[in-house]
Amino acid sequence: MLKELFLAIILGALLGFGITGGYLALDKKNNQNKTQPVITNPSPIPENTNSQDQIKEKKDEGLTIESPQDLDIVSTENLEITGTTTSPECTVIATSINQVSNSKSDKSGKFSLEIKLESGLNIIKITAIDADNNQLEKTINITYSTAKI
Repeated sequence: MLKELFLAIILGALLGFGITGGYLALDKKNNQNKTQPVITNPSPIPENTNSQDQIKEKKDEGLTIESPQDLDIVSTENLEITGTTTSPECTVIATSINQVSNSKSDKSGKFSLEIKLESGLNIIKITAIDADNNQLEKTINITYSTAKI
């Protein structure tokens, strides 16, 4: 019985190694026949005169948020947003993840609106739309926390 067990182990090992070796030899031969991809150096990206920074500056230049400042931490749930627009009597919309609040700027372009904050980080997008439907946008990040600092 012990002889048959050793014979079965040896024959199984030889058969397994034979099949595995044959497979690896064929795989190596097939990989050599495949052509290697040609790698070329990428061409440099041409400089664009209207870069993202310039576009962002144009979006922000007619809308100024006076209070609160970006990345402020506040301890009250209701936040009053004040600012100015270059165009008088614009519609100003503040949008957070759960609420939308709107107001109109006065003849000098000043506006004030209130929005309710959620606990933690609040990303508020403020949009001013003038009479010609031109939009000015600004995004501020405000953290609402009741923890004592």
